[in-house]
Amino acid sequence: MEIDIFTNEIKYCAGGILIYDIVDNEPVVFLGRSNIPNRHSDYEGFGGKYEKYDLTSLHTALREMIEEFFNLLTSTDFINELAIDIINLNLIIKRKQLYGMSYLINLNGLNFIFNKLLTINNELNKYQTNNIFNYNLYFQDRIINDLPHNGLNEIKSLHVIKLNDIIKNNNNLKLRWFTSKIIYEMLIKNCKDNSISKTFI
Repeated sequence: MEIDIFTNEIKYCAGGILIYDIVDNEPVVFLGRSNIPNRHSDYEGFGGKYEKYDLTSLHTALREMIEEFFNLLTSTDFINELAIDIINLNLIIKRKQLYGMSYLINLNGLNFIFNKLLTINNELNKYQTNNIFNYNLYFQDRIINDLPHNGLNEIKSLHVIKLNDIIKNNNNLKLRWFTSKIIYEMLIKNCKDNSISKTFI
């Protein structure tokens, strides 16, 4: 294992992925609607706790993101190879250490993860359009009603949410505290428009 390439990552801690991009000239964040009892109305990013087979926080983040976003379990070898590719292709836009390590990726990173998953899951092929992940089509189909179990079914549905709606709390969005905090730290804190930062959190 090319462990030296993971010098920016940390070990034995939680990891998460925040997906952000510009869609139709609008900054957006990809979030999930929780399927966990007592949190059904909450929106959250994708991540979770360290497991003993996770080499670094990046491995934890990728494993948890795939479990929650794609509702799939993958092998340790798959995650290890994916983590190497993510580093070598510079698909991480930003890191933030906060109760673990969080990683910011965009649609290029999401599309890369999707295409890697195609090598182990043929059922995802129907969501590929011109070699690009058709997330809108995927989101329409991906509704989970089964109870959470064994790391799966934790996210009921997936949503593209305008960053401005999050900032202004339009539509009475209910974000989990950590998701709100990491969006602020990664996307808003150093924004040139200080009025935006003051209205958030």
